[in-house]
Amino acid sequence: FFSCLFLHALMQVCCGDTGDWSVPLLEDLGVKMCTIDPNRGRGLVATKGFATGEVLWNEDPVVRRQVYENSFNVAVCTHCLQPIGTLGGQLVYMAEGDAEDDSDDGGEEQEEENMNDNPRAKALNQELPYLSKAEETFLSEIFSCPDCGDTFCSFECYQAARKSYHRVTCGCDEDILDKFVTHALENDEVLLSVKQAVECVIAEVDERLGKHTPDSGTEPNPKQVFDECAQPFLVLCHAPWHQMPDPEQTEAARWQVVCDSALRLRKCIQIPVPQCCEVLFEPHTYARMAGALSLNNICVSFASPQQQYHASWQSKFKAGDRIPESFKTVLQEIADVQKKRQEEWGIEEPTQYPFFPEFEGTALFRRLALINHSCRPCVSYEFTGTSTLLLIATRPIAVGEELTISYCDETADVAQRKEALSHWGFTCECQLCRVGGGGGGGKHHHDHNDQQEEFKKVMQQDAEGKRGRKRERDSK
Repeated sequence: FFSCLFLHALMQVCCGDTGDWSVPLLEDLGVKMCTIDPNRGRGLVATKGFATGEVLWNEDPVVRRQVYENSFNVAVCTHCLQPIGTLGGQLVYMAEGDAEDDSDDGGEEQEEENMNDNPRAKALNQELPYLSKAEETFLSEIFSCPDCGDTFCSFECYQAARKSYHRVTCGCDEDILDKFVTHALENDEVLLSVKQAVECVIAEVDERLGKHTPDSGTEPNPKQVFDECAQPFLVLCHAPWHQMPDPEQTEAARWQVVCDSALRLRKCIQIPVPQCCEVLFEPHTYARMAGALSLNNICVSFASPQQQYHASWQSKFKAGDRIPESFKTVLQEIADVQKKRQEEWGIEEPTQYPFFPEFEGTALFRRLALINHSCRPCVSYEFTGTSTLLLIATRPIAVGEELTISYCDETADVAQRKEALSHWGFTCECQLCRVGGGGGGGKHHHDHNDQQEEFKKVMQQDAEGKRGRKRERDSK
C-alpha cells in the first residue's frame, strides 16, 4: 500500500495483494482502491467529494485490546472497550487496585464484585460532588463470562466476542494462559494482539466448516476456507516480526520469542483446531502476523470517565465548597496507588495529583489499514468512548484525490518524522517534507528563505483547515 524500502539488511516491509476482499469492504463508501503510482503502490481514492468535518465512515476493529498498564486505571468491556459499571466503581477500582491484585480470590470474579456490588462504590456514587443525579454515575451494565470471568458491557457484546474469537481460548487453564501473557508482556505486547487475530481466524474457519452437512451440497475446501478467513490479516503491509530492528534483542533472540510464543498460544486453545489452521502456529506465519499487526495496529484513546468527571468538578469548584470526605479519601488512595506503581515500573517522571489517565488501547481496522501516509493528511480518526473509529475529513476532498492519514506527528520536524516513518520502511515525499527539506526533495531548487516561506504557508493552510473543521463540528 505504500512505498517500500529496506529497513534493515535482512528486513523488508512487504505489501500484500488485497485481491477481491477489499471490494465489498469499500462498497457504497465513496472510495475505491487503485494503484496510485509505482512508488506509492495501491491506496484509496475518493469517488465523490467530501466536505471538511464530514464523517467518511464508522468502523469497528477486527482485533482490539486495552494496553496492559492502562488496565489498572480503567475497567472496560473486553469487546467494545467501553468503560463499564459506574463512575464510583471506576474510582474504587483505581483506589483498590493493589488490594485486588493481592486478593486470594483474585481474578475477574473479584473485579465484578468490586465494580457492581462494592458497597463503597455504591455509597460514593451518592456522594460525588457536582452531580445532580446519582443516575449520572452510570456507565454500563457488567456481564461476566461464566467460563473465564472476562467482563463485558452487555450480553450482546459478550455474544459478539464469543462468536468472533473469545470461545477459542475461553476456559483455558489460568497457569497456561498466564505463561503466555507474561511472555508477551516481557517481549512485545503485540503478541497479545496476535493471540486475538489467531482466535479470529480459527473461530471463523470452525464456524464455516461446521455449517456443512451431508445435505448442504458440495463439501467446502478447508484450505480455501482458511485462505479466505486469514486473508484480512496476511495481506496487510508486513515485515517478519523477528526481522524488525530492535536495539535490545538480536534477530536470533526475537526468532526464539516467536517460536516460544506460538507454542505457548497453541496450548491455550480450547476448541478442536481445524487441520488447515495449524499453519497459524508455524513460526514463519506467526512472525508475519505479528509484523503485520505491529505495522497496522493504531492507538485507541479517549477520555476516561474519571478523567472527564475530574475536569468537570474542578471547573465547578469554588472556595468554601464542601467536598465529601469519601471523595477526598478515594482521591488520596488513587494518588498513593499511582505513586507505588510508578516506583514499581521505574517511571521517573512524577504523576500529577490526582492522576486520571485517559483510556489507551490498540486495534486493527481493515479499511483504515488500506490508507497511505502523508504528513499533510486529508483525513484523521477519532474515538468517542468505544473502539468504534470515526474517519473524518480534515479539509475538502475532491473526486479522484487519494485519502491519506498521518502515521506520525505531522507537527514534528522533517528529521523526526523521517525517523518515525522508518518503522514502516519508506521515505515520505509529501509537500510538507519537500518544502521542509530532508524528506526526499522536490524537482525544483529553493533557497532557504523560499523554503521557509513555503513551509509557513503549508502549515498555515493546515492550521486554517483544522480550525474550520473544529468550528463546524462544534456547531453540530
